Amino acid sequence: MRTVQHSRSQGPAIAAGRTAAKGESFVIAKAGKPDFHVDPHLFRRALLDDGYIELLITSEHAAGVANLPDHHRDPFDRLLVSQATVEGITLLTNDELVAAYATSPVRLV
Repeated sequence: MRTVQHSRSQGPAIAAGRTAAKGESFVIAKAGKPDFHVDPHLFRRALLDDGYIELLITSEHAAGVANLPDHHRDPFDRLLVSQATVEGITLLTNDELVAAYATSPVRLV
């Protein structure tokens, strides 16, 4: 399991689990994946307590999905890429398909 470290002295941070990413995490947890255990309420609370802020999904984010190439069909991932593009923030991912959005602020880690 990967973790994102953040110090309050670094100022506010956008959670790697922004609203769409957290939603995907909750869907995965609900699907009963044996290697993924998370209590969505505790996960959200821990992120907020650590200084992360939520970035809500807007209609601009949703509309931006239409501008993305069709090489990746996962709706959650496409929404995250659109969110990062619209907000001008970097999206960190370990998914090579998501990182293939070369014109977006996506970085493979």
